[in-house]
Amino acid sequence: MGKTWIISPTFDCLFICGGLFWLLYGLHLFALTQTNHSQQLALLAAVSNLGFLFVSETHTISTIFVLDTKDSSLSVRSILIAVILLTIGILCFFIPALPAILLKVYLLWVPQHFLAQTRGIFLLYCLKANVAITTTKRFWLLTTTRLTMFYWMAVLLTDYKQGPTEFLMTRLPDWGVLPTWVASALLLLSFFSILTLSLSFLPISTNGTKTKLPPAHAWAMLITSLLLFLLPRERLDDIWLYAPAYFHGSQYLCLVYARIKESKPFIAFTMLPLALLCAVAVFAGLPMLISNFSVPLVTALAVVFCCIQFQHFITDAEIWKLSRKPVRQALCSTITEEIQFYKPRALDGSNFK
Repeated sequence: MGKTWIISPTFDCLFICGGLFWLLYGLHLFALTQTNHSQQLALLAAVSNLGFLFVSETHTISTIFVLDTKDSSLSVRSILIAVILLTIGILCFFIPALPAILLKVYLLWVPQHFLAQTRGIFLLYCLKANVAITTTKRFWLLTTTRLTMFYWMAVLLTDYKQGPTEFLMTRLPDWGVLPTWVASALLLLSFFSILTLSLSFLPISTNGTKTKLPPAHAWAMLITSLLLFLLPRERLDDIWLYAPAYFHGSQYLCLVYARIKESKPFIAFTMLPLALLCAVAVFAGLPMLISNFSVPLVTALAVVFCCIQFQHFITDAEIWKLSRKPVRQALCSTITEEIQFYKPRALDGSNFK
């Protein structure tokens, strides 16, 4: 593994920084320009569906491969969270309105999860490239991703025409509690913050030497993640056919592999087939089993999906902390302990001190 890469230049550019995602989206746009594009779009739809199962859902399940009692990533807290989510899931079968509420909460949570992961990887690339991250840069990086997150949340909490009204064959509740100008204002602030963040990284001469810039692939990944939420709706519908699997999901699988390849080589080698088997059992088998108890299959699918995703979100916020020595050793093996450009408590870049 090169010093500035998590796995390798090819793997990082394709599966972490958005190369494969943009390739698929480019093919999608090209197909739309063709007179008879039904076959091309059908093929791309199949690629999207395969990605949902083979990458998106497997990345959620792959969290279990990171858990370890030795580094406290598997703790009483994580087990307690699982019990609470299981209880909420059971309640959904007795309260008809609850599954749709969980799906809405999931969509509100998604931007935080996506952007936090990208922010953490961006910081990781900077650390590996020996790029100093000042307090000002940290502030604008966090502000930019948070403003984008709040914008998309505002979209879902207004009558703004950007947000989805249905998800997983379930009609979402209408929570139009905010005026539409809030989303519009946050959109403008998000773009302003992106500009300010970019300017904060301009090279400045210090003692005759210029400060180093973050790697280009790190910038490409960060901008890609922000555009997933900031582009117009007519683009987002097509983009989100590929983003969950071929950008976010593939990122996470690469991180898991990088973290466990030394400590758990056999699991790292067999991770994809193992995660796929678990994903099929959890996301398909479990809902089908539940539906045998007079529960609509659509309801069972929504409840299982949300509960597993929430467990994934919460667990990730805990187990990827850079303050944990095993995480630093696995992801920054070429970096000495003395290098401390920033001190984020978590890989997602939150809780700076």
